[in-house]
Amino acid sequence: MGLVNAVPQKGTLGTPGALLVYPQNTALSVLYARIISLNPAIEMQPLAHNVVDSAAAGVISQWIMSLPADPAPTLSSVQTFTPVIGGSGTTVLINGANLQDTIQVSFNGTATTAVTSNAGGTQLTTTVPAGATTGPITVTTPSGSATSPGAFTISAAGSPPVITSLTPTSGSAGSTVLITGIALSGTTAVLFTGAVAAFSVLSPTAVSATVPPAATTGQVSLITPGGAALSPGTFTVVAVGTAPVITSIAPSSGLPGTSLQITGIDLGGATQVSFNGTTTTALTVNGAGTVITVTIPVGAQNGPLTVTTPQGIAVSPTAFTTATVTTPAAASASSSGHCGGNVLSLLGLLLLVVVLRRMRLRAVGG
Repeated sequence: MGLVNAVPQKGTLGTPGALLVYPQNTALSVLYARIISLNPAIEMQPLAHNVVDSAAAGVISQWIMSLPADPAPTLSSVQTFTPVIGGSGTTVLINGANLQDTIQVSFNGTATTAVTSNAGGTQLTTTVPAGATTGPITVTTPSGSATSPGAFTISAAGSPPVITSLTPTSGSAGSTVLITGIALSGTTAVLFTGAVAAFSVLSPTAVSATVPPAATTGQVSLITPGGAALSPGTFTVVAVGTAPVITSIAPSSGLPGTSLQITGIDLGGATQVSFNGTTTTALTVNGAGTVITVTIPVGAQNGPLTVTTPQGIAVSPTAFTTATVTTPAAASASSSGHCGGNVLSLLGLLLLVVVLRRMRLRAVGG
């Protein structure tokens, strides 16, 4: 019936941490409290219940005490929680074991019951409650409590960041991932399931990060002075050599119609290149799959380049900038005047030659 370890929908009768049926603990079992109560607001059954049925209460008590208790929860000593800093409302992923029946999570003593756990009890997702302060995280289940070895830091007030997407969603160590979202300015750290990554802030809505060698498949977290954010989906880490990687682009700026080279690893079979959203298929790849030559398309936008191959998507570690056309400066008035002066001088010289020739012919003719 789902009574064991269930959170009471109508409250805990004023007993913190109580459940409908708390294995091996009648004091924290709401079902037992209702059976032994004569309070009309609490008693069960609510009708024709004037005397406590001690025999029934004894049977229920024996049943509750006979229920096997799950092992006590434990928290991982490595990457206990992600992110490690955030403000009120920040989503936090906690790693451990036997977390499936978590009743509450406390941030340095400030508790929240807004928790969800996976079926295996190895991960728990919760939200930082209002009023939480910097300190350890404690997870409580019917079988006991576990406290993190490190502290969760409550960040200063500010606009909390939001991650909306990752591009690509899979890659190997050393590949570049474009993180897009909101309020990403001032990013202080990027982590791949707890592994610290090198990163570069491209704009308030984009951060470029390099997958670290210790990365494992899981969510990506980003930390700013305003808080922390988790990616909406997971990033899948694959073996080196199974996903394309861009190492450089040259030139870093250019005009539409001109050529650009993209250098990297496993670029063979590339089908398209995107200039921050403007896509082109006008490209060639060398036989080794290390260099793509592409024609910059009309409408190319400033920002990272992405290359799509059958093995995945690669993002450039640096941004591309669209070059502007420079118009040659008009000839100055002084130079125009100078040219005009040269023409007049030449005409004058020709006229002088004509006059001298006529004078010479008259002299010869006598």
